[in-house]
Amino acid sequence: MNPPASAPPDEAWWRAFFESPDSLTLAFFPDDWVTDRQVKGLDRLLMPWRPRRVLDLCCGHGRHMAPLLERGYPVVGLDASSLMVTRAQAAVRQTGATGGVVRGEAQRLPFAEGAFDVVICLFNSFGYLPTDEENEQVLRETARCLRPRGRFLLDTRNRAYQLSQLPFSEIVPLQGGGAVWLECRHDVPRGRLVSEFRSAGTGKLLHRASIRTYSLSELERMLTRCGLLIAETYGGYDWTPFRGDSRELLLLTERR
Repeated sequence: MNPPASAPPDEAWWRAFFESPDSLTLAFFPDDWVTDRQVKGLDRLLMPWRPRRVLDLCCGHGRHMAPLLERGYPVVGLDASSLMVTRAQAAVRQTGATGGVVRGEAQRLPFAEGAFDVVICLFNSFGYLPTDEENEQVLRETARCLRPRGRFLLDTRNRAYQLSQLPFSEIVPLQGGGAVWLECRHDVPRGRLVSEFRSAGTGKLLHRASIRTYSLSELERMLTRCGLLIAETYGGYDWTPFRGDSRELLLLTERR
């Protein structure tokens, strides 16, 4: 049974979280060597297709977009956070390549129908919105902006693996000094992974994140309703097949 569609009003958590400099630490962006490995995997996947236009959906601070531009891919980035857009623009400038970064929301893409050959949505950027309908709208908008037979690569959480690690807690040092106490739990009725960040000194709640986790079968049904058919499932950027105990779930889909 799916969780109820309703959600408390604080489920727009991502707006404030990703405008805070704390998110640069608390989002747990991977080390450079991990990003380099992922970009090499993306290059291996994208190169045979020779896409003319690529959208990096929820591009964050441009850690995939910038190196893909350096490899010659015509990438446009989109993110809802002004902080992330500013940092992504700086990363693009450092490459010397030409690539635009747009501020906008994934559920309301500011692009024409069929504008892209490839859309990538990486680093668990799906499931932030408060209802299944709104999360599905992200997929619907993605399909709209893809040309027929265009491809969409979604990197998301393997729910089974994620839940096997819960509950979880740790102390996280902040870049500007101080530390936060992180606690992660599974909100079972709503099917959401909830993370709360509290001051390690006072216990005051500083940030809260809530991400809807989906099974592979749930994702397949949502994608199909949006006109996106799964072509392959992978367990990582080395393109090994997905297994039930894989940490990651990468879905390669094609627009009908």
